[in-house]
Amino acid sequence: MREQFKTAIEKPPEEIGDSKYFDNRVSMSGPSRPRRGFKFHEKGKFEQQAAKLRTKAQLERLQSEISLAAKKTGIASAAKLASILPKRELKEGEVPEVEWWDSFVMSIDKYEDFLSIDESSPEKLLLKYESINNLVEHPIQLKPPGG
Repeated sequence: MREQFKTAIEKPPEEIGDSKYFDNRVSMSGPSRPRRGFKFHEKGKFEQQAAKLRTKAQLERLQSEISLAAKKTGIASAAKLASILPKRELKEGEVPEVEWWDSFVMSIDKYEDFLSIDESSPEKLLLKYESINNLVEHPIQLKPPGG
């Protein structure tokens, strides 16, 4: 059986052009789909993700230690410190309460609160005037997600 297989492999294939069913006018095309190249991740991508996870875990560990210490000693202010939560990460397609560029200028955390303020008195607008200047800030160009 092995010998038959070896002879079949070593035997050169018959020329297709010699067949009576072969049409010389039809050209033979190669593979229809082009080969895909390698798609590498950006350098440091996974290190950044790991660093974020480590800091998040460390924050949770510290909060749990503070809450345990507060329960043991009965200190209410320490329990309040432990309840400080990190900024909630938005899911894809979710709209934030306030955009990051407005958060530097507005002292209120929601657009709805800002719209309910009486505009006749400018001192009630609660803007952070110290953060407004005549300089133009050009943000860093980032690659779009999935691009």
